[in-house]
Amino acid sequence: ARVDARGVPRGVRGVANLGNTCFMSTVLHATLRSPTVGGFFLRDGHARELCRARAKGSEPFEPFAGGASEPASRPCLACELDGLTSALYGGDSKPVVPATFLHSWWRQAPEHLRGQGQHDAHEFFLGLVSAAHADLVAGARGGAGAGDAPARGGRRDETDETGKKHDDSDSRCPCPMHRAFAGTLRSDVACGACGHVSTVMDPTVGLSLDVPATPAGAVTLEECLRRFVRPERLCDADAGSSSGAFACARCGDRAAAKTKQMSLSRAPPTLALHLKRFRRGAKIDRHVAFPFALDVA
Repeated sequence: ARVDARGVPRGVRGVANLGNTCFMSTVLHATLRSPTVGGFFLRDGHARELCRARAKGSEPFEPFAGGASEPASRPCLACELDGLTSALYGGDSKPVVPATFLHSWWRQAPEHLRGQGQHDAHEFFLGLVSAAHADLVAGARGGAGAGDAPARGGRRDETDETGKKHDDSDSRCPCPMHRAFAGTLRSDVACGACGHVSTVMDPTVGLSLDVPATPAGAVTLEECLRRFVRPERLCDADAGSSSGAFACARCGDRAAAKTKQMSLSRAPPTLALHLKRFRRGAKIDRHVAFPFALDVA
């Protein structure tokens, strides 16, 4: 049934704030309500009872130098996400208290929870995708090993001498985190001398968009996306060379200006958009309006 006994839709359940953990709550909401991720756990894609990594993660803490303690092995985040998904869609209307997940995340990545202040939601999202991917792959292999996350900056597929693109689609990760959020980013650099276009494909788990610092009024998400894909002239500083831009792959010219344009070659089922709201240490306090339907084509 889509609703519980009180008529509350299943899955409409809040996450309690455990003290400046709203950054974590928002990411968990968005991640576990992605049909690809949430559906995976609701179909028992990861069995907590059979997970060897979870059993290892439940070992007692061991002391280390300085009198403090650290876990003998890190817990399985895939098991924690499985439990949270069950709680979110269990039909209860009371907020979920993610205390176990928070403790497991602290054991997994304590650098993300230093101090008592606010933390970066985008950084947490990237860490969650990578860590959950590793545990899901380890669980699929019976608790041994983990695959490489196709995060931005990984494998790069460039055009050959004929200008033909080489897509990295055959190396897509089968884990639900990357099936939901991983796409392919395309970068085209055009030579001003001969017109040759060099194309590079990079895997990515979202787009980071600049927010225009307009003097007044609202900013639209479409405007942020247009700024992301608009052609950009590469200057000497961008090229990292005092003698001019980098050499063209076809004609070898260094003096002519190069033009770079970004685009999304393959959109994921769930597209994560990160709004860069800080510039030179100051927050861009502008309302960004977004539509309920977005044609990324």
